[in-house]
Amino acid sequence: MARVPGYSTQRNKINEAYKNGEMTKLERDSAIEDLKLFASDGRLSADEKASIANEIGESQSNAVREEESDPVVTIDPPVDPDDGDDGSGDGPPGPAPEGFQWVWLNNTWTLQQVPDTTEPEPVDTTPYAARTSAREFLRDLFGQLGFTAADVTSLMSSVDGWISEGLADVGNEAILARFRTTDIYKNRFAGMEALRQRGQAISEAEYVQMERSYRRVLSSYGLPPEFYDNYDDYAKFIANDISANELEDRVSTAQALLQGSGEVLAELNEYYGVGEGEALAYLLDAEKAQKVIQRQVRAAQIGGAAERSGFSMGRSQSEQLASSTLGQTLDPFNPQTSAQLESTFARARRTANRERTLADIDQEAYTEMDTLQAAFGDDEKQLASERRARRERARFSGTAGAARSALSQSRNF
Repeated sequence: MARVPGYSTQRNKINEAYKNGEMTKLERDSAIEDLKLFASDGRLSADEKASIANEIGESQSNAVREEESDPVVTIDPPVDPDDGDDGSGDGPPGPAPEGFQWVWLNNTWTLQQVPDTTEPEPVDTTPYAARTSAREFLRDLFGQLGFTAADVTSLMSSVDGWISEGLADVGNEAILARFRTTDIYKNRFAGMEALRQRGQAISEAEYVQMERSYRRVLSSYGLPPEFYDNYDDYAKFIANDISANELEDRVSTAQALLQGSGEVLAELNEYYGVGEGEALAYLLDAEKAQKVIQRQVRAAQIGGAAERSGFSMGRSQSEQLASSTLGQTLDPFNPQTSAQLESTFARARRTANRERTLADIDQEAYTEMDTLQAAFGDDEKQLASERRARRERARFSGTAGAARSALSQSRNF
């Protein structure tokens, strides 16, 4: 049976190093374990594996016999007791066997093995357990980070290559550093780069926890699964620094809007081109600032309430009222505030009808927007409305006085 080239040489060198005191028994055993690992490598044929296994068995048996016997052969040469010599003058007892030499040691000729001065071949001394541990650690990690089965398979193939390169010798952090450079990692944690550029880098565990918070919010409000089954959507939320609380605010706003009146959706479509089917996605758009969305929805709510009260209002007018003193305090998605908004427009409708008549009498320029601006906190428009009311009271008072005077004169007559 064919033997793997270099294996026997390596085995002999391990045993020789042990005999020469260059290795401890523990180190020799570790080296033999590495040979076992080499034998189990899937790149060898079945015959090669069997050959190595046989040689490993032989080397282990020899090692046991060598431990039980004295690795140093001691031969006492004949010594003449009368010459008073210690025996060294008689010389070695004979020629040394190949690979051995005679050495005068402790008053006796001792046969020792000639030391091997050749440089040993490098041996992979990484413990088998360390490589196995790194592989298991990474497989578990990939599962916890939410990679697909196909991605895990691809990553584990890369991990095997990294371990073969020796990264397992350095530790798991070296492998993780290489893992973070892969396209699979960058696609999975797409929001990481935006955070890093803003100096807000977070760990993968924190990233996954944020995704779980988003998913919990979206599912709890009964949104369709397609709104929370894609990591790309979460990446946008993370990249735009949207917290789970802010996302919940957006969802509640969207829910209230979609369950509200049709006028609001109509105004949202007219003002910003948002169709009814797109409204939910529009309000949850991770790339839009929440304040912008709230301002636009408030304008659409105000426009819808105005239409119901008989006011004709365009986008610029609705946005003007939405940014007014009163408008900024309104939350159209709160039932109480919504009722307040309806009441405000109802009063404004009555006031506008009266003030149009008064403006016509006084030949004063007037639009219904003047009344609405006054109702929403515009000081100048409020003063103009009060002046019209005073003139109305003055005219009423003057007419009543004239009537009383005429009656008195009639009676006197």
